Amino acid sequence: MALFVFDLASAAVLYRVACQTPCGRYMFAGMPETTIWKGTSSQWKNYKVYAAFLVVLALCCWLHWGKSMSPWIFLLLVPVGLWAFWSWLQVKSKVFTLTSERLVSNRGILTRVTDSLELYRVRDFQIVRPLLHRMVGLNNIHIISADATSPDLILDYLPITEDMGELVRKSIEACRAMKNVRTMDVVNEGHDFPPTDAGGGAVT
Repeated sequence: MALFVFDLASAAVLYRVACQTPCGRYMFAGMPETTIWKGTSSQWKNYKVYAAFLVVLALCCWLHWGKSMSPWIFLLLVPVGLWAFWSWLQVKSKVFTLTSERLVSNRGILTRVTDSLELYRVRDFQIVRPLLHRMVGLNNIHIISADATSPDLILDYLPITEDMGELVRKSIEACRAMKNVRTMDVVNEGHDFPPTDAGGGAVT
Protein backbone atom coordinates (compact mmCIF):
# COMPACT_ATOMS: atom_id res chain seq x y z
CA MET A 1 0.00 0.00 0.00
CA ALA A 2 1.44 3.34 -1.06
CA LEU A 3 1.54 6.23 1.39
CA PHE A 4 1.05 9.75 0.05
CA VAL A 5 1.99 12.84 2.07
CA PHE A 6 0.74 16.24 0.93
CA ASP A 7 1.90 19.56 2.36
CA LEU A 8 0.33 22.95 1.85
CA ALA A 9 2.28 23.57 -1.35
CA SER A 10 0.92 20.36 -2.89
CA ALA A 11 -2.57 21.26 -1.74
CA ALA A 12 -2.26 24.68 -3.38
CA VAL A 13 -1.38 23.07 -6.71
CA LEU A 14 -4.31 20.67 -6.48
CA TYR A 15 -6.66 23.51 -5.59
CA ARG A 16 -5.44 25.61 -8.52
CA VAL A 17 -5.99 22.79 -10.98
CA ALA A 18 -9.33 21.60 -9.62
CA CYS A 19 -10.80 25.06 -9.22
CA GLN A 20 -10.49 25.77 -12.93
CA THR A 21 -13.74 23.83 -13.38
CA PRO A 22 -17.17 24.66 -11.92
CA CYS A 23 -17.37 21.18 -10.45
CA GLY A 24 -14.06 21.64 -8.63
CA ARG A 25 -15.06 25.03 -7.24
CA TYR A 26 -18.33 23.61 -5.98
CA MET A 27 -16.57 20.68 -4.33
CA PHE A 28 -13.95 22.76 -2.52
CA ALA A 29 -16.47 25.44 -1.51
CA GLY A 30 -18.11 22.91 0.79
CA MET A 31 -14.92 21.94 2.57
CA PRO A 32 -14.91 22.81 6.30
CA GLU A 33 -12.54 25.47 7.61
CA THR A 34 -9.57 23.90 9.39
CA THR A 35 -7.06 25.34 11.86
CA ILE A 36 -3.49 25.29 10.56
CA TRP A 37 -1.68 27.12 13.37
CA LYS A 38 -2.53 28.78 16.67
CA GLY A 39 -0.24 30.66 19.03
CA THR A 40 0.73 33.84 20.85
CA SER A 41 3.59 36.31 20.83
CA SER A 42 6.68 35.59 22.89
CA GLN A 43 6.97 37.13 26.34
CA TRP A 44 10.15 38.79 25.07
CA LYS A 45 7.71 41.49 23.96
CA ASN A 46 7.64 42.65 27.62
CA TYR A 47 11.38 42.47 28.27
CA LYS A 48 11.53 46.16 29.26
CA VAL A 49 8.80 45.68 31.88
CA TYR A 50 10.45 42.57 33.32
CA ALA A 51 13.84 44.33 33.34
CA ALA A 52 12.30 47.22 35.29
CA PHE A 53 10.89 44.77 37.84
CA LEU A 54 14.31 43.17 38.33
CA VAL A 55 15.96 46.58 38.75
CA VAL A 56 13.42 47.61 41.42
CA LEU A 57 13.85 44.24 43.15
CA ALA A 58 17.64 44.65 43.23
CA LEU A 59 17.26 48.20 44.52
CA CYS A 60 14.94 47.08 47.33
CA CYS A 61 17.32 44.30 48.34
CA TRP A 62 20.26 46.72 48.40
CA LEU A 63 18.35 49.29 50.47
CA HIS A 64 17.11 46.67 52.93
CA TRP A 65 20.27 44.62 53.50
CA GLY A 66 22.90 47.16 52.47
CA LYS A 67 21.43 50.27 54.04
CA SER A 68 19.43 48.55 56.80
CA MET A 69 16.15 50.08 55.70
CA SER A 70 12.74 48.79 56.80
CA PRO A 71 11.26 45.74 55.02
CA TRP A 72 8.44 48.07 54.00
CA ILE A 73 10.74 49.16 51.20
CA PHE A 74 9.67 46.02 49.33
CA LEU A 75 6.24 47.58 48.87
CA LEU A 76 7.83 49.36 45.93
CA LEU A 77 7.60 46.03 44.14
CA VAL A 78 3.79 45.99 44.27
CA PRO A 79 3.02 48.54 41.50
CA VAL A 80 5.87 47.30 39.33
CA GLY A 81 4.83 43.70 39.90
CA LEU A 82 1.22 44.48 38.94
CA TRP A 83 2.45 46.25 35.82
CA ALA A 84 4.55 43.21 34.89
CA PHE A 85 1.67 40.82 35.54
CA TRP A 86 -0.75 42.90 33.44
CA SER A 87 1.74 43.04 30.59
CA TRP A 88 2.22 39.27 30.76
CA LEU A 89 -1.55 38.77 30.72
CA GLN A 90 -1.99 41.06 27.70
CA VAL A 91 0.47 39.06 25.62
CA LYS A 92 -0.93 35.74 26.83
CA SER A 93 -4.50 36.73 26.00
CA LYS A 94 -3.74 37.83 22.43
CA VAL A 95 -4.08 34.69 20.33
CA PHE A 96 -3.40 34.41 16.60
CA THR A 97 -5.17 31.65 14.64
CA LEU A 98 -4.35 30.75 11.05
CA THR A 99 -7.04 28.69 9.33
CA SER A 100 -7.46 27.48 5.78
CA GLU A 101 -9.49 30.61 5.00
CA ARG A 102 -8.74 33.31 7.58
CA LEU A 103 -6.19 34.86 9.88
CA VAL A 104 -7.90 35.63 13.20
CA SER A 105 -6.60 37.77 16.05
CA ASN A 106 -8.33 37.55 19.45
CA ARG A 107 -7.19 40.09 22.02
CA GLY A 108 -8.33 41.72 25.23
CA ILE A 109 -8.56 40.74 28.88
CA LEU A 110 -11.80 42.20 30.20
CA THR A 111 -13.28 42.91 26.77
CA ARG A 112 -12.45 40.49 23.96
CA VAL A 113 -12.00 41.86 20.43
CA THR A 114 -11.73 39.63 17.37
CA ASP A 115 -10.19 40.75 14.07
CA SER A 116 -10.73 38.41 11.13
CA LEU A 117 -8.84 38.73 7.85
CA GLU A 118 -9.78 36.65 4.82
CA LEU A 119 -6.63 35.12 3.33
CA TYR A 120 -7.68 35.78 -0.26
CA ARG A 121 -7.65 39.52 0.54
CA VAL A 122 -3.97 39.54 1.48
CA ARG A 123 -1.92 41.57 -1.02
CA ASP A 124 1.53 41.14 0.43
CA PHE A 125 3.42 40.45 3.64
CA GLN A 126 6.82 41.31 5.07
CA ILE A 127 9.03 39.37 7.46
CA VAL A 128 10.95 41.78 9.71
CA ARG A 129 13.80 40.59 11.92
CA PRO A 130 15.39 43.39 13.96
CA LEU A 131 18.72 42.70 15.66
CA LEU A 132 17.23 42.06 19.11
CA HIS A 133 14.64 39.70 17.62
CA ARG A 134 17.30 37.69 15.81
CA MET A 135 19.36 37.40 18.98
CA VAL A 136 16.49 35.60 20.73
CA GLY A 137 15.19 33.73 17.66
CA LEU A 138 12.11 35.83 16.91
CA ASN A 139 10.62 37.72 13.96
CA ASN A 140 7.64 39.89 13.02
CA ILE A 141 5.24 39.28 10.13
CA HIS A 142 3.54 42.37 8.69
CA ILE A 143 0.52 41.46 6.57
CA ILE A 144 -0.89 43.99 4.08
CA SER A 145 -4.39 43.33 2.81
CA ALA A 146 -7.31 44.85 0.92
CA ASP A 147 -9.59 44.49 3.94
CA ALA A 148 -11.44 47.70 4.83
CA THR A 149 -11.46 47.23 8.62
CA SER A 150 -8.07 45.53 9.09
CA PRO A 151 -5.79 46.57 6.21
CA ASP A 152 -2.65 45.84 8.23
CA LEU A 153 -2.07 43.02 10.69
CA ILE A 154 1.18 42.41 12.57
CA LEU A 155 2.09 39.06 14.06
CA ASP A 156 4.92 40.11 16.34
CA TYR A 157 7.54 38.27 18.38
CA LEU A 158 6.96 34.88 16.77
CA PRO A 159 9.61 32.12 16.92
CA ILE A 160 11.67 31.81 13.74
CA THR A 161 11.72 28.03 14.14
CA GLU A 162 7.99 27.85 13.34
CA ASP A 163 8.66 29.35 9.87
CA MET A 164 5.41 31.28 9.95
CA GLY A 165 6.28 33.28 6.85
CA GLU A 166 6.32 30.20 4.64
CA LEU A 167 3.24 28.80 6.35
CA VAL A 168 1.29 32.03 5.74
CA ARG A 169 2.42 32.19 2.10
CA LYS A 170 1.32 28.63 1.33
CA SER A 171 -1.99 29.12 3.13
CA ILE A 172 -2.70 32.26 1.09
CA GLU A 173 -1.91 30.47 -2.18
CA ALA A 174 -4.16 27.55 -1.27
CA CYS A 175 -7.04 29.84 -0.27
CA ARG A 176 -6.78 31.94 -3.44
CA ALA A 177 -6.74 28.84 -5.59
CA MET A 178 -9.74 27.41 -3.75
CA LYS A 179 -11.76 30.61 -4.21
CA ASN A 180 -10.43 31.28 -7.73
CA VAL A 181 -9.21 34.72 -6.69
CA ARG A 182 -6.11 36.59 -7.71
CA THR A 183 -4.85 39.90 -6.35
CA MET A 184 -4.29 42.85 -8.66
CA ASP A 185 -3.04 46.30 -7.67
CA VAL A 186 -4.86 48.75 -9.95
CA VAL A 187 -4.94 52.53 -9.79
CA ASN A 188 -8.00 54.02 -11.49
CA GLU A 189 -7.47 57.55 -12.72
CA GLY A 190 -10.61 59.31 -13.90
CA HIS A 191 -12.72 56.14 -14.09
CA ASP A 192 -15.86 55.22 -12.18
CA PHE A 193 -15.59 51.48 -12.72
CA PRO A 194 -13.74 48.95 -10.54
CA PRO A 195 -10.83 46.84 -11.81
CA THR A 196 -11.77 43.61 -13.56
CA ASP A 197 -10.02 40.35 -14.19
CA ALA A 198 -9.80 39.31 -17.81
CA GLY A 199 -9.36 35.71 -16.71
CA GLY A 200 -12.82 35.51 -15.18
CA GLY A 201 -11.72 35.24 -11.53
CA ALA A 202 -12.52 37.70 -8.80
CA VAL A 203 -10.05 40.51 -8.13
CA THR A 204 -9.33 41.92 -4.67
